[in-house]
Amino acid sequence: MCSLSRLFRVNILPSHPEIGTLVLFRNVGLPPFPAKTEIGYLIDPACRARYWIERLYLEGDLELSPEGLFCKRPEYHDYFETLRSRGMIIIIHQNDNPPRFLSVYPHMGLIRDNSKGQIVFNSHFFQMEFSDCETYWDSVGNPFGLLILGGKIQLPPMFDREALIVDANGNISIQTRSIKDQPVMIGTQVYHHGQNCEFYSRPDIARTPSQPGIDLVIVGKRLLGFVAGGDTEIPEGGFIIHIPGSSPPDDLMLSYPNKHGERFAIQVGPAMIIGGEKLRKFHAPMYMSSRVLFPPTVYPSDWDHGRAARMAIGVRSGKPSVVWAAGPDKTSDLWERDSAGASLAEFAEICEDLEFDDAVNLDGGGSAQICLDGMRCFHVSDRDPISGEEAERPIPLALSLPFRLGF
Repeated sequence: MCSLSRLFRVNILPSHPEIGTLVLFRNVGLPPFPAKTEIGYLIDPACRARYWIERLYLEGDLELSPEGLFCKRPEYHDYFETLRSRGMIIIIHQNDNPPRFLSVYPHMGLIRDNSKGQIVFNSHFFQMEFSDCETYWDSVGNPFGLLILGGKIQLPPMFDREALIVDANGNISIQTRSIKDQPVMIGTQVYHHGQNCEFYSRPDIARTPSQPGIDLVIVGKRLLGFVAGGDTEIPEGGFIIHIPGSSPPDDLMLSYPNKHGERFAIQVGPAMIIGGEKLRKFHAPMYMSSRVLFPPTVYPSDWDHGRAARMAIGVRSGKPSVVWAAGPDKTSDLWERDSAGASLAEFAEICEDLEFDDAVNLDGGGSAQICLDGMRCFHVSDRDPISGEEAERPIPLALSLPFRLGF
């Protein structure tokens, strides 16, 4: 939580003076709050906690202090004391404007802490900015975009972006994938968009239509809650399945059938090389072209000139490869030591010069990092504002490869 606190204190919160105090919390266990709320039935503990913490504050039953959150209702004392004693609350005071409450994805961490005996590099976009987390369903750090490992779908496709895919026969290609292409199994029932249900996601719309039936709210592999009658705010990092009837499924276990038997896939984007051809512009939706918020809401949209640290994964002569261009924080650029990063146009040229057959961007910027056996392989973008030393960002998800030394 300390590295997350630094990230918000230094990089994000100062550009949001409308937020007086930021409260970040990581839920512990099953919170004591009611599941039934004005916005629906909240199954997910973190969503339930975020909803009730904000509501208790608005009703005057929750007080903020530098030491933690103090609730006037005795039935909730133990819960808030548990968060405080375990270091699961961060409170950053900025000014006297209203506070903002955000839950934190439980698997945020530093790459180098989990890279012993491995090569580890960050992969997916994740919800980080305030504008990425505007609904009660969203959490800071939630990763999104298709991920298939060993033939199992770990995360579903989102936002029609490019994905690097290894099919059942080992053939490699880049394809765009949408959540509407993906069957979803809940319990023993398999849901197919346009057949036995309707899927709703951003950037098409921000809320589902009012209609008879049940909205099932999903982020990643978690069924967060359900709402009767529609008119549900769609999570920025997830989607909604609308089913007929008046009650949700009895069995809430959720999975994604791999209908094509693909071995591996990763969806981040944008693509740099497809079929040996260098791309020259965005080919998949990014937020700057939409009025509906969807993540990442903050992304350098200038293809030719927007420089940042970059990473990509792809294939050269049939072999998987990772390429990166380091890029420092612009406020502390060290001319003789640091790289200026690369624009998307420049990075596409780098991938072309390296003779990639296919290449797709991973999450870059301040999150870009590769670690080998616990050691960082290049300079990270962020710097500590006092010491000027490199400051690694926490991330929720990384890819790893075993390695060995020797000849």
